[in-house]
Amino acid sequence: MFFRRRIIIGMLLCILVFSAFFPVLMGLKSLPKKTFGGEGVLTITSAPNSRNPDEKMADGIAAQDFTEAVSPEIYSLCVIGDVPVPVRGVRIKDFLKFDNLSILEGNITDSPVLLGAKLSKRLNIHASEEIVLTGSTHPCVQILTIDGVFLGSNDDELLVPLETARKTVGMQGKEVSVIRVKTENRSALNDYLKKGNYTVNVGVVGGGSTTTSSSPAPSPSTNEKTERERLSVIALRYPDIREKRLDLNYMSLFIQMGAGSVKVVIFGFVVLSALLTFIGLTAILSRAIIEKKKDIGILYGIGANKLKIHLMLLTDLLKITIPSAVIGTLLGFILAKALVSTGVFVAFGKFLPATCSVPLFIEIVCFSILISCASAYFVMDVLLKLRPMNLISRTVPNREVHELSEVLNETI
Repeated sequence: MFFRRRIIIGMLLCILVFSAFFPVLMGLKSLPKKTFGGEGVLTITSAPNSRNPDEKMADGIAAQDFTEAVSPEIYSLCVIGDVPVPVRGVRIKDFLKFDNLSILEGNITDSPVLLGAKLSKRLNIHASEEIVLTGSTHPCVQILTIDGVFLGSNDDELLVPLETARKTVGMQGKEVSVIRVKTENRSALNDYLKKGNYTVNVGVVGGGSTTTSSSPAPSPSTNEKTERERLSVIALRYPDIREKRLDLNYMSLFIQMGAGSVKVVIFGFVVLSALLTFIGLTAILSRAIIEKKKDIGILYGIGANKLKIHLMLLTDLLKITIPSAVIGTLLGFILAKALVSTGVFVAFGKFLPATCSVPLFIEIVCFSILISCASAYFVMDVLLKLRPMNLISRTVPNREVHELSEVLNETI
């Protein structure tokens, strides 16, 4: 056997750290859809050079036979004390058709202010207590009383009435950021919006969108279009910008562009973690292979070719790698769940979930085995470039050469 069983500990640690990344990264990937969408849910946001959706539009869509549920909502990132808090303005009766809530403290009124259980624990605020909420993209300070604490799929948010949320972002009239629609007939929804002279984006979060319009929107000039694109980038990179004349729908931009950016971040982290795992496994396996280089040299010297030695090495390696990958991935999932439960992973004020599934488990195990084999192959390829005698012989320190007469004189 080329590999001693003691290296299984080192391999376990490398694979454990590698596999613990993935549930959190998959949780980050699902965050936009979990927050703004959901299974079978379409989002309606404003199209370029058009006004925001409003409650009248939502009521009209809700009255159609093809819709199961409609919820007009306003999203903003506000601050309570010095903690960033995701705030969602809702009509509570419509919101409950998408998200089932369990009230842990207080009760639900007609226009409630509800605090999520995770956020309540993070802020140490409970029902009947007052909070000072500052604005998001618009100067605003509001004193609110918490009506209840809820448990649900988005229990890291603060739910407020639409009128309250509208003040934090400076919207006018009955405007909203997004209208969530639950329907199985998307074409019927598009037809209704065309007949109603609405110019909006209809799509699934992270899955692309289509612009629905009964008449073409006015085409901006080249300079105006370039300026709007530049301001859009600024708005995404610097969400705390306060320029009132910046006529942009921040939430529409985030939903359509931010979801795609998350995939780029995830890909970067996957590549980085795979590279670090490769380096760690290479260091561990190189030590194990160097300890057996004499045996490899003998096999090489008696006629075994490189392919034969590689196959013997990989066969021996798989006996250790497969159990290491399975156990290490399982421990990595447990570690990810434990870390997520402590609330240390937060993005945009949202607690990241740990997404663990059987397909993901199998993918990580296979990927770990592949990285281990690649690391071993790399070390063996470097080692087999040496001659058999160099592999078999040990390094002997250079000694000073003396004449035979000098040696005999010293012994007499």
